[in-house]
Amino acid sequence: MGKAKKKKLRADLELHLTMTELIHLRDLMSVLLPPDGSMTISKSLAEIEDRELQEGRLYEKIYSLCSENGIPAGETAPDYYLNFSVKPSFHVLPLNFKEEVEEEDIEEDLDGSELDDEEEEKKEKLK
Repeated sequence: MGKAKKKKLRADLELHLTMTELIHLRDLMSVLLPPDGSMTISKSLAEIEDRELQEGRLYEKIYSLCSENGIPAGETAPDYYLNFSVKPSFHVLPLNFKEEVEEEDIEEDLDGSELDDEEEEKKEKLK
């Protein structure tokens, strides 16, 4: 059997934007990630999806279009930073446990404190 045909993508697509849409797209490309703001969400996604080249080209197109239309771009454009707006809530959850883990067999004194071996022996002798 022959190889499955790969779907050919059109080389160029046309997209019409309003000024406000272009500004929004520019702003989306500039949202910085914590902890130090050294990477944008767009660049991070491009890295994960192996599309760094395409992300760079898209940024260049947006930058050029902004510059041609008097919209601040690059260093003159505002940057945005992803940050927590409320205190995060944390939960401890098991990770990839296939079998239930048995709890350790710990003998406890009546007051709930743990007994070591020596204390246990002393307690037995007093009985």
